[in-house]
Amino acid sequence: NGTYFKISHEEQLQDGAVFRIGTEVLRYRELPPVEPLEDGTIIAGSPNLEAWGRLDLITGRDFAGQAWVLTGERIRIGREEGDITFPDDGYVSGEHLELNRLDGATYLIDLNSSNGTYLNIRGVRELEPGTPILMGYQLYRVELL
Repeated sequence: NGTYFKISHEEQLQDGAVFRIGTEVLRYRELPPVEPLEDGTIIAGSPNLEAWGRLDLITGRDFAGQAWVLTGERIRIGREEGDITFPDDGYVSGEHLELNRLDGATYLIDLNSSNGTYLNIRGVRELEPGTPILMGYQLYRVELL
C-alpha cells in the first residue's frame, strides 16, 4: 500500500505520484502536449489539446477505476465542491485540495482539510519531526527525543 506523509505546504507532483485524501487513492499522470505532424495531422484518439494531466482513482493493486482529464490552471477536489467530488467519502472535506498548473509543473495544495492530504513517499525523503505518516489505515507520528 505504500507509506504516505501528510503535506504541510504545496508539493510539486511528478508523473506517477500517488496521494490519498479520505479513503481515496489517486495517481497523477503527466500528459505530453499533443504535437501535430508537419502536415497538421494529429495522431490521437479524440484529443483534448489543452489537457496537461490525468488523475486515476486506484481501486485495486495496479488497477485504476475512474479517471479525470486535467485542464485549466486549477483543479479543485472535495466532498461537496470542486471539479472532482467524492460525495460518499465522509473523510474528504467539503473543499479538500487543489492541483495548480504553473510553468509546466503541477502542485498539490491542501486547503486546510480536516483530515489532511497524504503524498506517497518515493525513494528517500527528509521529513520534519512530528510529520504524520500513514501506512495502510494506521497513522503514526515520529518524534525526536
